[in-house]
Amino acid sequence: MTRTISASPTLAETRAALQAKLTEVEKAIGATEDELADQSLDQELAVGDAKANAAAKVRATLAKLQALRDDRDATAGAITKAEQRQAAATKQAAEEAKQKLIKEDEKLVAGRAAVFDSIATTIATFAALTVKAVTFDRKIDLVRQQIDPSLKENPRRQSVARILDSLNTVMCEAGFDRDWSWPHPSRRVRSPADWK
Repeated sequence: MTRTISASPTLAETRAALQAKLTEVEKAIGATEDELADQSLDQELAVGDAKANAAAKVRATLAKLQALRDDRDATAGAITKAEQRQAAATKQAAEEAKQKLIKEDEKLVAGRAAVFDSIATTIATFAALTVKAVTFDRKIDLVRQQIDPSLKENPRRQSVARILDSLNTVMCEAGFDRDWSWPHPSRRVRSPADWK
């Protein structure tokens, strides 16, 4: 035997159902009040046994009216509680979404910190190697001046400038061209080793 499990109504559905019920109860109260007015008039005009019967009808209608009013008050209270639960659920969902974003932010910040730590180490190595490279450049210039002053370096050779050009090229291609300047087209390289 297969059992069918129906989904529980949402808070919004519950509130809508209660609101619809409240509207129907309000209509019933209005109709019953009109009925009571007619019966009260009949009671005033009745004589003898008819008057007693009319009074009984009035009492019954009064009891019916009171029951409807009690139902209206209970329904209105239920709507208020449903609205409070819905507001609490919305607030909880917003808080959970916020906490999820906070965790994501913490994860991203930690990842960025690790990358920048790596960059810092690389930059320190880069700075030390740059000193050595520039020292070589100076020595080479001195030696070549003694060999032949007309000797010129290959303009596309590896150099600090080429390294910076490659950095700017990669960053611009990655979509950060608002913060990084494109090198001249002749100097756009992805790797400073691409010089031969």
